[in-house]
Amino acid sequence: MTQWLIRPATLDDVDGIVTVHIDAWRETYAGLLPDEVITARSDRAERAAMWAKVLQPGSEATVFVGEVDGRVVGFACAGPARDADAPVEYEFWMLYTLQSTHGSGLGQALTDAVLGDREAYLWCLIENRRGMGFHRRNGFVVDLPLGLQHGGGDVRLVRTPR
Repeated sequence: MTQWLIRPATLDDVDGIVTVHIDAWRETYAGLLPDEVITARSDRAERAAMWAKVLQPGSEATVFVGEVDGRVVGFACAGPARDADAPVEYEFWMLYTLQSTHGSGLGQALTDAVLGDREAYLWCLIENRRGMGFHRRNGFVVDLPLGLQHGGGDVRLVRTPR
């Protein structure tokens, strides 16, 4: 794989981020979440509207993309904590990379870019072993397990601050 470039995301990246978000969501959660949940989260127009809002100037979100040959292949997003009982003030909202980039260091570079040395917490699907292992290596520890009903299926998330 060609070396990737890490840079702050702009509004021009909406389409590339949406593509990665949908494709990586499918790759990551196939077999872990019900198919109807994955399908429901794969609406391009809905995702594009969300990302256009997140990337607006003045947004509190910090978003970095990883690209190869001008094509977005991963992204990370963080910002102010969204939970009333948050363990710290900053939340690592999302990290998604295409499966073809796994093991390349892209996820680590995106994590470092979006968080730096900042204390943060995140939510991770407990069955996502790859994600849980990655976050553990980055100093996140399970603090709060949470069982949810999502799209007709049980979803077990864990909050992990570092």
